Amino acid sequence: MFSVNSHPKTFSRQVRNITKWIILTVLQSIPRNTGAAFNFTKCPSSSELWATNAVDPTKVPRTFNMSMFAPEAPRSLKYYELAFHDWTQKPACPGAKCITSEKTWDRLHRQINDTFTIDCAGLPFHPALRFNLTQTPGALLGWWSDSLSPQHGWIPDTIVDFKVSADGSRYEYVLEFQCVEESNRVVFAGINFYAMYQNPGKEYIDAFLQLARERGLGVYMDSGEKVTIVNQTDCGQ
Repeated sequence: MFSVNSHPKTFSRQVRNITKWIILTVLQSIPRNTGAAFNFTKCPSSSELWATNAVDPTKVPRTFNMSMFAPEAPRSLKYYELAFHDWTQKPACPGAKCITSEKTWDRLHRQINDTFTIDCAGLPFHPALRFNLTQTPGALLGWWSDSLSPQHGWIPDTIVDFKVSADGSRYEYVLEFQCVEESNRVVFAGINFYAMYQNPGKEYIDAFLQLARERGLGVYMDSGEKVTIVNQTDCGQ
């Protein structure tokens, strides 16, 4: 401790030292790499999710390219779901495996058609997924239905992040997040880890999961059924 009876120069030096100590203590007490403080009261907006990208928070809305995500029909792009947090897949689907998403842009109806395939207890299912665009690139409105418009309300969907493939022709991976809230409570949070590779290995998947945590999604990943790594073996192409 410093003494008020110290020589002025000594007193000044002691104050500076204590000030440095206080600042250092405060800085050390701040949690590192915890991401955004999202919760189960309110769904994070697309802009809040993108803001977690400290390097380039405008990356998705500024550079999102539909042809790299879902090219115009009859072309399509196939993604393998490497992992997910989504109760419509688990526990709703027993032994969910071999999950894929084939995306194409329907110019006539101005919507993305997502041919979703999932193996449940050895039986393949193909639920219909559609997404409408919004005024903000990378922010979508989805629904589960065979109809051309939602029958049970919208499911807001955000392209949280992506990586362009080495040849620049498509997205190598896409991180998607869906969230629905009712009466000041998040009732559904879905996270999809899509990639062009079917079995890229543990290191690749771990890095993908870490990316989601850096984007603030850890609070959802650690809830409920947590994150499921999808079995993509013995699935064919």
